[in-house]
Amino acid sequence: MRTPMQLLKDAFAIFTESPMLFLGIMIVPVMLSTVPQLIAPYGPENTVNIYEQINYIIAIVVMVVANIAMGIALILAVSNRSLGIFDIYRQVWPFFWRYLGLSILIGLTIVVGLIMLVIPGIVFAIWLCFATFVLVLENGQIVDSMKRSREYVRGRFFEVALRLVVIGLVAIVVMVAFTGVATLIGSTLTTNGEMAANIGSSLISLVLSPVTLAYVYLMYQDIKSGEVAVV
Repeated sequence: MRTPMQLLKDAFAIFTESPMLFLGIMIVPVMLSTVPQLIAPYGPENTVNIYEQINYIIAIVVMVVANIAMGIALILAVSNRSLGIFDIYRQVWPFFWRYLGLSILIGLTIVVGLIMLVIPGIVFAIWLCFATFVLVLENGQIVDSMKRSREYVRGRFFEVALRLVVIGLVAIVVMVAFTGVATLIGSTLTTNGEMAANIGSSLISLVLSPVTLAYVYLMYQDIKSGEVAVV
């Protein structure tokens, strides 16, 4: 398995090789993710505008569907960058319900683990970090994808954990720094620093999300290829 620094370098190279592909996949879902914030019903206390509530719920549903489709599309794109955006999205839908079910099951598993004194939740998160790749790239079923991810991590737990910690820290530092700058600029130019922060985090996610996913994808490929771990 490649070192964390080599994984970062190679993941960023994947993004820079096809930036328009990844940006094209993400731009609409990212824009849709801002809609609920913009139309969230804010009325006087004890009053409810049913039409605003309905529009807000619809926006949430559309956002969730778009982000699930984007997650699948990014996995397909990072594994085959020769495909076009529309070709990738046409391949998304056979995986949609399985991906949704897998995401819910992984989330519940990790939450239960976190309730069990935190450590089990962290262990489950590391065991299941490749499950979505198994589901999409190996056409796995939900439970089988979780089991295979666990098998991929078996015997490499600390190597995988180290690399996940590194990309997690890098993502946090970049996001905090970029959002902080956006907030500062927004507060200077306008009165709404919070909106500027939201816009800044959305913009940086257009780069950070595919790079992070490519990083984990490369780990998955290294483990599948049986390379010897190097720390």
